[in-house]
Amino acid sequence: GSYGGGGIACWWLSFPIIDLNTIVGNTSLSDPGGGVYCHQSSPTLDINTFSGNVAPYGGAIGCDYYASPAVTNCILWADSAGTFQEIYLGLFATVTVDYSDVQGGWSGTGNINADPKFVLPGQGDYRLLWGSPCIDAGDPTWPNDPDGTRCDMGAHPFDQSRQLTLYLTPHASHVTPGGQLGVTYTVINRQAQPVPFTVSSDAVLPNGNTVNVLGPSNYTLPANFTAQRTFTHNVPAVAPVGDYLYRSQITPQGSPNPYDQDQFAFLSP
Repeated sequence: GSYGGGGIACWWLSFPIIDLNTIVGNTSLSDPGGGVYCHQSSPTLDINTFSGNVAPYGGAIGCDYYASPAVTNCILWADSAGTFQEIYLGLFATVTVDYSDVQGGWSGTGNINADPKFVLPGQGDYRLLWGSPCIDAGDPTWPNDPDGTRCDMGAHPFDQSRQLTLYLTPHASHVTPGGQLGVTYTVINRQAQPVPFTVSSDAVLPNGNTVNVLGPSNYTLPANFTAQRTFTHNVPAVAPVGDYLYRSQITPQGSPNPYDQDQFAFLSP
């Protein structure tokens, strides 16, 4: 934005609750706060991921004139600014930051300054890889994550209930008939022993029909190992225009019950 921050602007005695958001890729041309700008406002920022935002100062959060945001269980990483890379405090502004991962560090209870280990931030995937310091590092007084473990920092908790974890990362959201769709598969084995699995993928066409696009193929993932592999699919020149759904699952070999599954939507053209 050219005025009032890049992603979200909080003005004049407002008290919004901003939670469970991935706030990335925004640009503020003049004001602080590439992700969120606060002016005489006291927003509550919980369980958010900030990355890739740009501002003259305060790449993630900019605070001006009696602003007093409270930040908890957030990740602020790899934002850009001329000064004050992640957080800027202007005239009479204050900020409370707890149990958050802030690049460059920030005072507060439970804060860390460590690479959050996003899956593929260059492709817009800000989920967490196993081994991320943000896993089980959120405020211990908060409700547990859906898997029953201590809450994670950031908008995307890591599901520890899965024996294997599957992430699909598309390289585009729009695909032209006759073009190509790149998809990176990330498979994570947290176990102390190798795990064999079968991967299979299909695409749901605009008319509801499905077509196989990968597998079934068998692999074995070594113990305590994360594998990433990119597949490139050729899209037929006669592919119908509309909304598509790309789906994949990994299962024990010889079993239909999935270890994990993931999907994403894309458009053609």
